[in-house]
Amino acid sequence: MKWLLKISVMLMALTLAACSSQDSAPVEKKTAVQEHTKGESAGEANSSYQGKAEEGQKDADANGKEKNQPSSEDSLTTLKLDHISLQVPKEWRVQKGLDSAGFQVNGERIGGIDGLGYSDDVQSLLPNHHEVLSMEEVKGAPVKTVIVKLTTDALNGEKQTETHVFFIKPDQKAAYDLHFITSKINDETIQSIIKTIK
Repeated sequence: MKWLLKISVMLMALTLAACSSQDSAPVEKKTAVQEHTKGESAGEANSSYQGKAEEGQKDADANGKEKNQPSSEDSLTTLKLDHISLQVPKEWRVQKGLDSAGFQVNGERIGGIDGLGYSDDVQSLLPNHHEVLSMEEVKGAPVKTVIVKLTTDALNGEKQTETHVFFIKPDQKAAYDLHFITSKINDETIQSIIKTIK
């Protein structure tokens, strides 16, 4: 009986050992597979990172080129009206109307352009209730161009200084008034717009 008991205990121990070795093998196998998968993921992540880094480098190169070689055409957008076309800065919000447009920057109105009844006399094109501060014809402009600085009554009842650029096209019997609140635009921007008139 003692022998039988010992043999049974030994058989049970062997069975348990066999079972535990069978259970541990798949775990080791699984771990190896997991490590292999992790290795692939790391490789994919690494190649993905390299791709993004290359894209970032391309973007940096492109930005560097743009900064080093600014193109005026890149910073301007074309506005076409019935008898005239001009280019204005891209950051301006342009609201087109009937042969006219309004300009805003950061939600604030800075000026606009309006088609007028034709006249080759600038005095007759000036707005009502104004006081002329200066008037100058632009030499070498694509069309007859006169810049007038004047004061006029603002909506709040105070005086406001405005810059008006009149474009007169006798061949098309057309006149336009490009106008700005003087404090919101510089002369350089106005001159760059005048050069693009067609």
